[in-house]
Amino acid sequence: MKKSKLASAISIALLSTGSTGWVHAQEEDGAHRGLEQVIVSARRVEENVQDVPIAITAMSAEQLEKSGVVQTSDLVQRAPSIQYQAATGRRDAAIFGIRGQKADDILLTSDQAVAVIIGGVPMNWAYGVGISGALDISSVEVAKGPQGTLFGKNSTGGAIIITPAEPNNSVEGMVKAGIGNYNLRQLEGMYNMPLTDTLAIRVAASATKQDGLADNLDGGEDFNSTDNWVGRISLKWQPTDALSSLFVIESMYSSASGPYGKPIAYKPTAIPGALYGPAFNAAQNDDFFAGHSDATHDGGYNDTQTWGVLNTTTFEVSPEITIKNIVGVRDLWYEGDADLDGVNRNDVSSAGFGLPPATAFALNRLQFKTIQFSDAQSVTEEIQLIGSHDIADWITGLYYSHTDGHDGSYSTQFNGLNLQSITGPAGGVTNQTIAAFAQSTWHLTDELNLTTGLRFTMDDREVTYISQTIANPPFQTNSCLLRVSVVGNPDAIPDPCKLQKNENFHEPTWNLSLDYKLTDSQLVYVATRHGYRSGGFSGRGQNTVTTTPFDQETVTDYELGYKIDGEIIGMPLRINTAVFYQDYKDIQRNITLTDGGTLQNAVRNAAA
Repeated sequence: MKKSKLASAISIALLSTGSTGWVHAQEEDGAHRGLEQVIVSARRVEENVQDVPIAITAMSAEQLEKSGVVQTSDLVQRAPSIQYQAATGRRDAAIFGIRGQKADDILLTSDQAVAVIIGGVPMNWAYGVGISGALDISSVEVAKGPQGTLFGKNSTGGAIIITPAEPNNSVEGMVKAGIGNYNLRQLEGMYNMPLTDTLAIRVAASATKQDGLADNLDGGEDFNSTDNWVGRISLKWQPTDALSSLFVIESMYSSASGPYGKPIAYKPTAIPGALYGPAFNAAQNDDFFAGHSDATHDGGYNDTQTWGVLNTTTFEVSPEITIKNIVGVRDLWYEGDADLDGVNRNDVSSAGFGLPPATAFALNRLQFKTIQFSDAQSVTEEIQLIGSHDIADWITGLYYSHTDGHDGSYSTQFNGLNLQSITGPAGGVTNQTIAAFAQSTWHLTDELNLTTGLRFTMDDREVTYISQTIANPPFQTNSCLLRVSVVGNPDAIPDPCKLQKNENFHEPTWNLSLDYKLTDSQLVYVATRHGYRSGGFSGRGQNTVTTTPFDQETVTDYELGYKIDGEIIGMPLRINTAVFYQDYKDIQRNITLTDGGTLQNAVRNAAA
């Protein structure tokens, strides 16, 4: 099963002769006046972006600020070929796509197609990524195409590499504020200072608040409000020129009143229609930017909290050999309540049922309401050995990642009296990755370079499903939606409501490129890369069909690129263009299945 894609991308920048503020920018001998060197780390070493045989967009903090990029999700405004999609009702949970490669969901049971690396540590979940990465940063790099050699998180689409600003030996600070419509208030600050000759600290924080964007007609908090807070403390210790260690503590909290539903049709003869017919009729006539919520029954909300501790220690063994160790610990907690039926459950009617008001009110659970939750802990460790010689520059290393967590939901839906269920892998998710990698750039001549890279990755995925209906006397008794599925199943465990599964995935990935310097300001390259995204499990499975694991996804990319710094009518001109062809196999997609008359979600590998 495979599919191919042919596309091209081009970006042109016309720059003034003044400074553009790029981090590490400096003019080189032979460089065109006004065009500055942009240093990137897309290959885990610092290089001039015009010398890297990769299609990459690099932006400094100043460039991002001028472009109005205040959250990670705003990168689509500046980087070609990148797409952004917020998870349903979740502006903090970011799903990125590059060159058409994009995940369909954010659950812990499957990986993203585009890796997000903050401070050198890959993010093992999408929760919080939409707002947490843009505070006090040094640079952002968007590397396009499969990244299957150097980065701990294999990806088929590309990588977004975010580098926070490091402490330095000067005293400096910054405060900025902003206001906008819907009572928007923004405040951001940073303070940097040296503590000793070898130790410096940097503190940064930001807060954003905004009232809801849609009216709540039942008097509760308006829908789609914003209340975000991000903070970071960085400590850099550099006792000698050869040794440095950077410690980072960061935290993000996001709270919102959540989305709202708009009923557009209903079936009068069904139980929900008979009970809520007048309320549905009234709601359909409401203004589009207005809705209903059960203020006395936990109206919608979305709360996310993440924190992390990172450390990067670099030791220069000799002028040619460097050891770098990157370790990260992250924690996630999320809970969201989505009241999506668009009516107030207090408006229940007993017409046509002859039910007393108290019994009719008890049927309020028949509405469409979902509470989702996630919590996870992640540990990553990567050690690199970096070398530089006359004939080649090289890097090799080992990577390890372990994530434990839960994804789940409690839902009430319009399905008769089956009132509440626990779905998804609420029992637990465990993801473990081990990888070894190496890459070398061989200097064949002063103008010609050959880059070869190889990585081997092993992924272990384990999930314990829980799916059951909770009693709502006198109409419903406890039952297990998985009970029939586990009978005679060797994966079954003693609890009849649980199902445990485990799968292993592995794949070699590679990078091969040849680049040639036509002149000091012109580079042409050809490259092929093979990327991989681990297989896994459908996070919303409820039976043996929907809990069947899906296979890994692979992409082989062929790219031809050309980069030039020049002038046009006396103005500096930089053009980076790339044409690529992608051959992908077993791409992972969410589908809907019909099982016993009910709709079920599952992840499958798409047909050709």
